[in-house]
Amino acid sequence: MKESVLCDFPALMTEALTSRCVLAGHYLRRCKDILEIGGGRNPIDRYLVGEHESVTVIDPTISWLDTARSDGCAVLHVRARLEEWWDAVSSATALRRSPRQSGLWDGVAMLGFEGWRHVPREIALELIGRADRVVVEGAQDHAGIREAMDEIDGLPGLEKVVDIASEYAGAGVPAEWQFRRRALRVYDRVGRETEKER
Repeated sequence: MKESVLCDFPALMTEALTSRCVLAGHYLRRCKDILEIGGGRNPIDRYLVGEHESVTVIDPTISWLDTARSDGCAVLHVRARLEEWWDAVSSATALRRSPRQSGLWDGVAMLGFEGWRHVPREIALELIGRADRVVVEGAQDHAGIREAMDEIDGLPGLEKVVDIASEYAGAGVPAEWQFRRRALRVYDRVGRETEKER
């Protein structure tokens, strides 16, 4: 896989912060088709452990990738802004390997909610609101990010099933970094069967 361009926050590539990707992969393990909004230098497909049919990662900084893993899962990295990709999918000139051209992924991830201010909120909320399982993660000491994450709590049809608070430290994570205190939240569609997932 090609490396994408450098992200703005080198701390995101430290062992401490990649643990959020491992957790997200765990919580998405039973989803067949996964959409990640963002992902940049560290996309979710590297951390998935279940039997998935497809993973689509949308990020304007990611390197293009269109491949199949050895387990048959189709992996598509799209270097585009969310609204550009959504326009293509919505107008049916869509990405040829997208299994869910209607936008109905059963798993949606958005790790690093700091990127929330760069995506059209209405598109992100629509995709999140359609999913069976949603994993979001972001800084808690930034009021705008915390409020945006809290907005998901009010979406009809989704219930919060996991809320993990953490503080990252260690090699590569500066003590003065303003995004050290974080939360990872998992939401399920109301009525979704979980089979001991928690």
